[in-house]
Amino acid sequence: MTIKKKRLFGSMLLLCLMLIIIFLFIQETNKPILVEMLDNRKVYRMSPEKLIYFDDFEETDFTCTGLTYDPYKKTFWIADYGALSKNATPAPRLVEVNSSFSEVKSIISIANQVGEDANVQGIAYDCSNASIWIATGSDLVNISKNGDILERFGLGKYSRYKANGIAYDAKTDTLWILCFRKYLLNYDKMGNCLSAVKVNLQDQDHICFTEDGDLLASVGADYYGEKNYVVKLDTNTGKVELIYQVLDSFAVEGIYAIDKKLYIVNDGVYHNSKIKKSYLSLYHLDFPPNHK
Repeated sequence: MTIKKKRLFGSMLLLCLMLIIIFLFIQETNKPILVEMLDNRKVYRMSPEKLIYFDDFEETDFTCTGLTYDPYKKTFWIADYGALSKNATPAPRLVEVNSSFSEVKSIISIANQVGEDANVQGIAYDCSNASIWIATGSDLVNISKNGDILERFGLGKYSRYKANGIAYDAKTDTLWILCFRKYLLNYDKMGNCLSAVKVNLQDQDHICFTEDGDLLASVGADYYGEKNYVVKLDTNTGKVELIYQVLDSFAVEGIYAIDKKLYIVNDGVYHNSKIKKSYLSLYHLDFPPNHK
């Protein structure tokens, strides 16, 4: 091999090594952070006041994927994915229940509006027009209480990160979306992305605002253990603060905080979790966050 060929070979080898290093660096940078790696010295381990099983109000085929609250009627809305297993055809719907989760007030079938193949996840109540927003992975859909579509738009370049959690911000009349990975997004209601903050926790899922304006997010998919958490997200910087470890919530699929209570719906049916039912865990929040 001539000196020229040796130099060319060496340069190509060096280039390949550099590309491998860059690839590994990008992979490591994009790797989700385990919530257990966060500072847990101030985490509060919360046991529920009570568990409410959805079959108590005669909904035995429930696979919940989101929770929100109507402050005017004082009722909760639960998104139902509509399939008891991965092999079943979904029949998504929205179910309104009273504040004690003891009675169904109304049911809206949305299979025709969003499609049976839509991955119905988070929901949020829009106080400005008494409607409901739904995150379906790639799209956001606004539905009236009559079941009519008021607005629908895609997430564009962020669609591949999958919209899971959604919360309505009454202060700015905008929507916050927590993707399954990598991003917390802020959209206006015409489909314009106002900001994109990097948040990349393993198994990040649903979000809600507290009455103090803090944005909470559920993190974790420990269907048989207690490694399920609630964190606080800084909407400007993406900074994550670990605050609650929620015990007895084995398949978190929706959260809402109001009146010093944290409501968590769990889809133990679809996920075949430790509690193999769809149920609500109710926690008392009458203590400062991070209190030991």
